[in-house]
Amino acid sequence: MVAEIFAGISALKSAFDMTKAFADMSDAAKRDRLSINLQKEILAAQATQMELVEEVSALKAKVAGFDKWEAEKERYQLCQVAVGAFAYVLKKECAGGEPPHWICAHCYEQRKRFLLQFSGPSQSGVHKRLWKCPSCSAGIIVSFSDKIKYAEEIEAINDG
Repeated sequence: MVAEIFAGISALKSAFDMTKAFADMSDAAKRDRLSINLQKEILAAQATQMELVEEVSALKAKVAGFDKWEAEKERYQLCQVAVGAFAYVLKKECAGGEPPHWICAHCYEQRKRFLLQFSGPSQSGVHKRLWKCPSCSAGIIVSFSDKIKYAEEIEAINDG
């Protein structure tokens, strides 16, 4: 970005120098060549300015995305949802009408919000259920006893 700024300044300086020389010229052919060169320098300066404006806009959008994520991530708390398995759980006071849900801990760290989806019974047991992330395919196996135990813990966190 600094290089573009200096390139823009350099183009404007060249245009200024050409304008000074233009005023001192009496030969029409030289004046025409100088006029063309001046127009090229002005166009180059305008192109640099447009690039800088686009870059500033992109950076502003990126900052707005960070701000939005900061607000979004405050709505969740890391909880153990099964033995050795963690997910970000929607805080009760931040639900705003949304049903309770979990988001993938891995994706959360990547500044993404993907809800863990029920994928059916686990292959490792009848009383176990598999929840998967649609983005990174991370999975959590939750047994009925885990569900009861950690549901109470999550509820205590939300109440306390």
